[in-house]
Amino acid sequence: EQFEHTHIVLIMSGTSAQYNHICGGSLLGASIVLSAAHCFVDSIGRGWSMEHWAAVHRWHRGRGPDEHPSCSKTIKVTNIVMHDLYDQNTQENDIAILFLKEKAPCVADATDLVRIDEAKGKDAHKGKVAIVAGWGARNAKFPEHPELSNKPDRLYDVGLTVQSFDSCRNSFKGRKG
Repeated sequence: EQFEHTHIVLIMSGTSAQYNHICGGSLLGASIVLSAAHCFVDSIGRGWSMEHWAAVHRWHRGRGPDEHPSCSKTIKVTNIVMHDLYDQNTQENDIAILFLKEKAPCVADATDLVRIDEAKGKDAHKGKVAIVAGWGARNAKFPEHPELSNKPDRLYDVGLTVQSFDSCRNSFKGRKG
């Protein structure tokens, strides 16, 4: 449903005249976004020198009539802080915090923000359903079907069962990036 995930932000690079979608993020505060560090480095680990923008309350990647009438806004990112221990080869600590030039509109209270979960233990949520949402490839598992792997134009979400820490670690053993 449109605007169901109001905490999700579309991250773009480029100039205000020409945006390119690069990643998604989540509002932690009215002017603070959590995203992935890999979105902001080139193939040899240098930070991108271009401008970045965050589009809030958007459903499609492109501008259009689906923008929330009073809440959609594209806001300049003023600072990007990547985790000090981000490893581009293993993707460990793949976290970045973005600071926006101004507050996102229509963020009245914590209902529109992502709250940091303070549950203890690696498997605190094993077996529970988590919602994953974004504009990324919907079927990266089957590269022989590129028509399924294209990035969609609209925001999608899916409920996934949280796996154990060891199960995840074992699934990705030997993989890089």
